[in-house]
Amino acid sequence: MSVVRKFAVASLITAGALAISAAAQAGPAVTVTPNGLGDTTSSAPDTAHNCFYLSQWQGWRSPKPDVIYLRVRIKDIYQVDLSHGTSLLQSPFAHLVSRQHGDDSVCNPIDLNLSVAEDHGISEPLFPKSITKLTPQQIAAIPATDLP
Repeated sequence: MSVVRKFAVASLITAGALAISAAAQAGPAVTVTPNGLGDTTSSAPDTAHNCFYLSQWQGWRSPKPDVIYLRVRIKDIYQVDLSHGTSLLQSPFAHLVSRQHGDDSVCNPIDLNLSVAEDHGISEPLFPKSITKLTPQQIAAIPATDLP
């Protein structure tokens, strides 16, 4: 075996060992749940901790440019607060578009890839900064015209 080839093989072995060592030191991936606690569990949504599947989303309404209410599983309402709102959300022709990349569970604002579009094709990206499952008392306080 030539010196160059021996060096290349040794370099690959060293790089592989370093990668394994770094992964072992990093530990399991940690995600932050809506209540701020670390979670290292599976990717299945934990409905007890404010998570849901996109397929359970049944409707939406926006009472103001920087807030969206999502109806999930018939009786649940989630409030999505946006970093930058848009008046396009109040248009009677607006459609809320959700793009799914990978798992369809939603537990954090980053899990929502939203944009709003009108019938004529204009689309604006939306940037959720928080998502909160509302309590029955909070839902009762919302005017009926603002509920999805």
